[in-house]
Amino acid sequence: PISSAALGNGFHCGFLGLLHAEIVQERLSREFDLNMIATAPSVEYEIRRKTQDVSLKIQSASEFPDPSVIEEVKEPIMQVKIFTPKRYVGPIMQLAQEKRGEYVDLKYLAEQAEFTYLIPLADMIIDFFDRLKSVSEGYASLDYEFFEFQHVDVVKIDILVNHEKVDALSFLVGSEQAQRRGREIVERLAEVIPRQQFT
Repeated sequence: PISSAALGNGFHCGFLGLLHAEIVQERLSREFDLNMIATAPSVEYEIRRKTQDVSLKIQSASEFPDPSVIEEVKEPIMQVKIFTPKRYVGPIMQLAQEKRGEYVDLKYLAEQAEFTYLIPLADMIIDFFDRLKSVSEGYASLDYEFFEFQHVDVVKIDILVNHEKVDALSFLVGSEQAQRRGREIVERLAEVIPRQQFT
């Protein structure tokens, strides 16, 4: 269970992917007549404070401590195997690089190619699988497993609505992606929130 000042009480739930999350949401709506707000998925980060030797694991941006007390932040990295027909090798490599993927290996087996990449889980859970299917016209398949926790330069982004921080909109992101992701969300919010007398 979690509680948010803006959204009230709710739950952190684990799903087998975004499709599974959508199915559960749809069934709760149909069978129990529940209106729900689903926030963006998040991953578990490992944080080492300057004053303590013990690592702290956090699952949401609201638990992120003050940056001045943080020694190091680590994020989960997945070892990803992608099987695809040869003709989609270029677009899939481009997609993996967009998702901060680290190239490990590429093998050709007759007309098939097998990639191995190390990709941060935070970048995988948003839309990696959907885009992989899209760029490969549905032919690529994906297999992944946990590899390790790796150091990451992560920042917390807070969104203010009428100068007030809305904790449910806060999220953690790699510092190099922070400005782009922040702008994208604020632009979407400007379309969704009814017009008000504030910017």
